[in-house]
Amino acid sequence: MGVRIAAATRRLQQPFRKALHTVAALGVDGVEIDARDELRPADITGTAVRAVRKLLEEGNLQVAGAVFPTRRGLLSSDHAEQRLAALREAMTMVSRLGGRTLTTNLGAIPPAEDDRRSQSLQILELAAADGQRLGVTPVLSASETPPRETAELLADLHAGVIGVRLDPAELIRHGQSPSEWLEMLGPRVASVAATDAAKDFGGSGTIDVELGRGGANFDELLVRLLEQYQYRGWIVVGRSDSPRPVEEMADAAAFIRACSH
Repeated sequence: MGVRIAAATRRLQQPFRKALHTVAALGVDGVEIDARDELRPADITGTAVRAVRKLLEEGNLQVAGAVFPTRRGLLSSDHAEQRLAALREAMTMVSRLGGRTLTTNLGAIPPAEDDRRSQSLQILELAAADGQRLGVTPVLSASETPPRETAELLADLHAGVIGVRLDPAELIRHGQSPSEWLEMLGPRVASVAATDAAKDFGGSGTIDVELGRGGANFDELLVRLLEQYQYRGWIVVGRSDSPRPVEEMADAAAFIRACSH
């Protein structure tokens, strides 16, 4: 079972050009970029697109996709049109760079009986339509939401393709079981963050840890993704606030390859 591994360049805390050189030396297949704070869509047009693609080619790297975090979440009714326009610009940049997914945070899901539910569905369908036109799948980061609620919302979509992101550390942080989450949303996974977390020393919270050293059981999740759900997308390595991000990325990539053989 072959897997494609990408490094999240934002986790390196390096200038983008240097981060590409660092990732190329790791021997992974691609990069996941930050489309809000790392490469801004307004700046990556024309000559800049060609320059970035040349840097990627020199490092034998592909753009796996991008993340586009928003302050309020995609479903927020406040400034929804501006948020969708910004999402469209980010997907356009990802498409020009050869990527195929853009991950953004979902935000709060209105209850089924709430009048805002139809607006939420319309927002998702508009994002999906933009994605289909650009060849980029919008992917939802919704680790704080019970998976049944996310599944029911996506089941109500009338058109378009929307994916979800599996991020075990974030799920654990919000008191959810990655295994149970996958059982509910496995067929919709379009992006995977190779993360792990464990209870902190006081037992009241969680801390991010190196892949394989927490409670995610990532090796089991990966096998299920590949065999049960036929996942063929990217696995993204790199956790926030790592004291040794380069070494951890290399270790995580080795762990993933070992699990997938």
